Amino acid sequence: MLAFLSRHDDTLSSRFLDFQAIARLKAATEYNEHHATLGFESFDQATFAEFHKEYDALLAKYGQQFSRENGWASDVLKQKKVTFKDIEKFVNLSHLRPHYGLASKNVHSGVDSIGFKLALSMSGQETLLAGPSNEGLIEPIQCTSYSLILATCELIDTAPHDERSVMRGVLWRWHEMLKTELIEAEAALRQLGAISMTSR
Repeated sequence: MLAFLSRHDDTLSSRFLDFQAIARLKAATEYNEHHATLGFESFDQATFAEFHKEYDALLAKYGQQFSRENGWASDVLKQKKVTFKDIEKFVNLSHLRPHYGLASKNVHSGVDSIGFKLALSMSGQETLLAGPSNEGLIEPIQCTSYSLILATCELIDTAPHDERSVMRGVLWRWHEMLKTELIEAEAALRQLGAISMTSR
């Protein structure tokens, strides 16, 4: 999202911020439909009327398509229906989706998380993990580093500066060093695991 916003002018950023009112009304409407089930209070009529007023004002300003999912981005992408996948593709970051999916497997329960656990990916043991693990860290650390550098580079590029290319170069050099250290750490962990297995 940061890459998409930083590569366009303030008009898109304003649309993105204004879209909060669209999301707010949708969330409040859904909440009011179900609040009683858990015994919570609903939004009062005055608050709800204010949400509607903001919503209607934005539709008058931007048009009906603004109320759709990611409607704030529809003008840039020149399409009525915009998904997060469309935004990823536009900024050439679709290659990160498989890694995001892998990272999400054990966070959002699904059928894939039954047969694969990143925190047990090295040992391959079928066990219930009840605490921290030092297995399976190479992908999350490397992808976190990559994402942070991408975000930092987007921020660097928003302001003209003679040293931007130097800053980017330093960041990517650090990333390459980190990858080397991760590979070495994983190899040491595998060796340690092999020693402990043979000593049993």
